[in-house]
Amino acid sequence: MSAETWAKRLQQASVGGVAPVLAEDLAALMGDTAGLDATLLDARAQKAALVFVKTKLDADPTYNRRFADKTELPWLDKLLTVARLRELAAVRIGKAGRSTGLRYDIGGFAATHYGRKILESLGHKVRRTSVDKEAFEAIKAACARLKLTLPETVEPTTTERFFSSEER
Repeated sequence: MSAETWAKRLQQASVGGVAPVLAEDLAALMGDTAGLDATLLDARAQKAALVFVKTKLDADPTYNRRFADKTELPWLDKLLTVARLRELAAVRIGKAGRSTGLRYDIGGFAATHYGRKILESLGHKVRRTSVDKEAFEAIKAACARLKLTLPETVEPTTTERFFSSEER
């Protein structure tokens, strides 16, 4: 019975009411529950839900996108925060020189939960995939307030690609 309850609670915490876990999955993680009173059964179901979500988040941090910004479950909020920060820290930002000036590819940054929140707080459009140096500095400053340093990957210009192919 508690497996259904916790599956339902996780469904309520999800975006769009899509069930991120089935009661059968939780029941399988609970093990033998014969003879357990209701309190222990509920505690074991909660532990199974925690283990299930943590395993999914460890395997794929983008799994956090299935859940709402804030849930009613404090342990789930903590797991989601860690996964969302890990996802944000793994973002690679490409730098490319163009005829219009230096641009930064922030498509991967904008795809993350906290990346979207930072861009929204700075007034950028949700679908924006590249920014100029000034906007990128504002993004870096916002990330610095979170004590997060964004890694940059330098993309070679067309001229650099041309001359590097001649050297070989």
